[in-house]
Order: sequence, then structure tokens, then C-alpha cells
Amino acid sequence: TAAAAAAPGANAQELSMMAWAIAEFPPATFTIDGSVSSVSTISRESAREDAKENENFFVNGFLRPVAASFAKRAAEGVASPQQLATTARAFAKLGALDTGSMVMDAVAEACLALPPPLENRVLPQDVANLLWAFAKLQLGEKDTHVRAFAALAKAARVCLRAARKKNARSPSSDEETRTNAVNALNALNGPSDFRLSYTSQQLTMVVWSHGALARADAKTLDALVSAVRLALPTFSARDLSDTAWAFAALGVTSASKPKLIARMGRAARRQLQTFNAQELLRFLGAFERLGGSDAKLAEAVRKKRSTTYDFPALAEVVGSKFGAEKSEEERFPPAQLSGKSDLAFCSVALASTTPQSFKGTKKERSRVDDSCGGWGRGNTGVALWEGSFVLAEWLSRQTDPSRSKDVTAAAGEVWGGDGGWHGKTGVELGAGLGLPSIVASKLGVEMIATDVAFRQTRSERARTFAFGTFSRKVSSRRRARLLKITRRRRAR
Repeated sequence: TAAAAAAPGANAQELSMMAWAIAEFPPATFTIDGSVSSVSTISRESAREDAKENENFFVNGFLRPVAASFAKRAAEGVASPQQLATTARAFAKLGALDTGSMVMDAVAEACLALPPPLENRVLPQDVANLLWAFAKLQLGEKDTHVRAFAALAKAARVCLRAARKKNARSPSSDEETRTNAVNALNALNGPSDFRLSYTSQQLTMVVWSHGALARADAKTLDALVSAVRLALPTFSARDLSDTAWAFAALGVTSASKPKLIARMGRAARRQLQTFNAQELLRFLGAFERLGGSDAKLAEAVRKKRSTTYDFPALAEVVGSKFGAEKSEEERFPPAQLSGKSDLAFCSVALASTTPQSFKGTKKERSRVDDSCGGWGRGNTGVALWEGSFVLAEWLSRQTDPSRSKDVTAAAGEVWGGDGGWHGKTGVELGAGLGLPSIVASKLGVEMIATDVAFRQTRSERARTFAFGTFSRKVSSRRRARLLKITRRRRAR
């Protein structure tokens, strides 16, 4: 509110910082009068209307004054390239298409007004952020947007080619490859500024931006391919996933760029343990579309992997559950957990594998997932999805639901009981590996986790005992009975 009120009189630096702060710490869902309504007491239609009204209030009340003021400063030519990039990234991150378009119109004009050569005026981080903002907001139709994007892409191309010349010598080993890649990325890329160097993340952003808009001329594509091939040893799993997807979107194939695709496969092998489920499936889907073939990678992804997930907040459950008979001063402090059983209670070990590909089979198009880039994949329940961990981690921190604003807002008066987890029954549908169910059972919830894989249905019921979780598979005969029991308890 203060930012919106101060925006008309703020300078470009202040406005860019306002935009950055709003994007980094966006306001939580709120009502216009500041009140909080229980989800259970309003209809879905009413909830949608309120959400739309709140969104309009946020955009018109807060974002628009900042956007309009910064657009004015950019048009006056008083905003630096860094301020242009910071503000553009902020509005793109917020996904504010209306206000973002207003900002990007002014940013595009300001970029085109910068004296050439652009690579001497705009730092790599700012080039990457500006390109990413245009792509994120899907702004590629207006003439000014097209010309600004092309000018920024050219600036990136010049720097990347300079880095390539600095590293013209072919390495003889993987270790030397990594060393030369790091040196190249830190080398002098521009003719007059030692700061003009692209990190692997910035390079990935540039590649992704071209892929998202499906736009890259031959010179730019060649420069990107060469730069990526050189920098692959420094890429993270996320960088590999985004880059593979972008090159597939740009129509790159193993037939046209065989060395690049082969090196991407080897890089994925090295980073295999650092991929999460979404990143790995996204990479594998893109790798297939690129025409990639790596037998060692295929063999590695078929193997089961065991991962341990820590939930330190569950230490409070140990302290309260097993020190209930002691006074508050004597109760076992969670921070002093040291026993193996205590630590085991606060962690969950899961075995996972990679969902199988349906490419080339009759079921190729029967299961489509965005993470797979359109290729069908089955048995998705054998991998841990990021949303599952996020929910489990959030649950682990709700050790006292009666004090949780989130739980209170969601459940309202229907929660009942003493306000705690004990005595409550929970059901997780499409549970997969069931991480949220396991964490909830540690809190005291009696959980039923169900999942359906093709024609097979698995149900598990978990109950917390001592320092661990007891779970047993439920036979198909008892499945209906358990669900009936659950319905009766919910009815009560």
C-alpha cells in the first residue's frame, strides 16, 4: 500500500526495488476488507468471484501505480539497464500480463534507445532477465518487442562467441573439460568490460527464452549450441532440463547437432542423483524429441533409488508426545534430539524409480503429462513429485493445528475435538509414494492412502507407534469396508 502511494514520486531505482520486493514476497490471499473467510462456508462460485475481485484489486490498487510510474521513468530515459531488467523480471515473475505488458512496452523502447553496441551497455544477468521476461509474458508479436528481443539476443550472441574464441583449444579429459568450461564462462567476453560473462544459469535463461517463443535465427542458434556444448559440465539438473526442452522446442535434433545431444546425455548421467522427478521426466521427454539415445542413461534411470527426506519440525512431536508426563521445563527440548530413534522419527526413507515411457507403444498417447513434454508415461506413482514433498513439509510444521491459521481457515468449525491431530482420519487420493500420508500419520492422523495404477488398486493404512510408522497393505476384500468406515467417521 505504501509502495503504491509513493510510486508517482519515486525514482527509477526506488520503483525497480518496489517491483522486486513485491515479486519476491507477493501478498498472501486476502479479501478487500481484510477479513478471512472460511473456505467451508462459501460456495465454489463465490470463491471464484472473490478471487477474481481480489486479483483485480491487487493489480489495480498496487501493481498498476508502480507499473505506470516506472514506464514513465523508462520513457524519460532515466532508468538504467539493470533497473529495466529488475523491473521486467519482477512483473514477469508475478505473471501480471496487463501491467507487465505496460512495463515491457516501455522497457523495449528504452532498450532500443540505448547506444550501440548493446553488449557493452547491458550486463549478461540483465540480458538474461530481459529475454526471460519477454518469453515468460509471451510478448513476441509487437514490432518493438520483436526488435528489442532481437537486439538483446544479438548482444548475447556476441559475448558467447567471444567466450568460444577464448576456449578454442580442445580438452583431452572430462576434468579438463570442466576446468575450461568454468574458465570460458568467466573469461573476458566483451571488448571493453571484464564483467561481460555468462554463467550457466544465465545461459540457460537465454536458451529457454528462445525456446519459449520458438524464435532463434541460424546465427543465434549456432552460438547457443556451441556455448551450451562447452558449458555442459557446469550445468545443474534444472539447467539441463530447461535447455533440453528449449532446444527441442527450437527443432534441434541429433541429426543436425549429434555432438550436442550426445554430450547432454552424458551430462545427465553425471547429474542423475540431483534430478527431482519433474526435472528428470522433463529432460527425458525432451531428450527423446531431440532424438537422443544413451544406453547407459537409460539403464541408470531404470534403477531404483533410495532417498531420505528430513522433517526437523517433527522434533516437536517427539518432545510433546514422549515427554507429556514431565513438566514444561523438564520436557525434552526438540533441538537436543540425538538418539537414533528420535532422528529416525524425523526422517522418511523412500525408494523411487522413473516412470516408464510409452513411446513406440500402443499407449503412447494414452497418458500425457506436461512434465513429459507430451510423451505418454505410465506408473507415475513410483516417483516422488515436488508437490508431494511441499505438502509433507508443510504438514510437518503444523504440529499444533489449533494454532495454524492455514488449518483454521481451511477447516473452520468442522475441525472439532480438542483441536489436535489425534482422532482425525485422513485420506490421500493418488498418493503415489505416500509421503504426506506418512508425515501425517507421524502427527497422529489415522491415514488411508490410495493410489490406482492402471487396473491395480493399492490401499494402505498407517498408524503412529512409538518412534516410527506402522503401515500394512489392505486386501481388495477389505478396501470397500475401509472406505465405508471412513465415510461413517466423516459423517459423524
